[in-house]
Amino acid sequence: MDLDKYYQELEEYLPLLGRILLGGFFVFQGATKLTGGFSGFASYVESLGIPVATVVAGIVVLIEILGGLAILTGYKTRFVGTLMATYIVVVNLIAHPFWAEADQLSAFMKNLGLVGGLLLQSATGSDEYTLDSYLE
Repeated sequence: MDLDKYYQELEEYLPLLGRILLGGFFVFQGATKLTGGFSGFASYVESLGIPVATVVAGIVVLIEILGGLAILTGYKTRFVGTLMATYIVVVNLIAHPFWAEADQLSAFMKNLGLVGGLLLQSATGSDEYTLDSYLE
């Protein structure tokens, strides 16, 4: 089996699948924070020592849902990928301090994997099935 030929046939669809999975992750996370007990999430944010925790929690939900939708649809692909990667790095440093709490290492590393996927999106830009390509 010629793997290069196989991947060439899939090349058109793999970025779309990647965007669906990556964007879907963020939409799910934001929606869960919103519908699964927003006050509990706001309390968690407050426990991290963040002032105006309810406002920050609302901003987090908006970033995750709107950023996820932008990734899903391929809107401003490079910019949103970079923005979301930056967001995840900041969240990682605040919410998953593995250097102080060893049980946070897994979440920290998972988030670094997300940053890798987002940076790949930023580097490769739009594909055929995006709002970016439709709006050009």
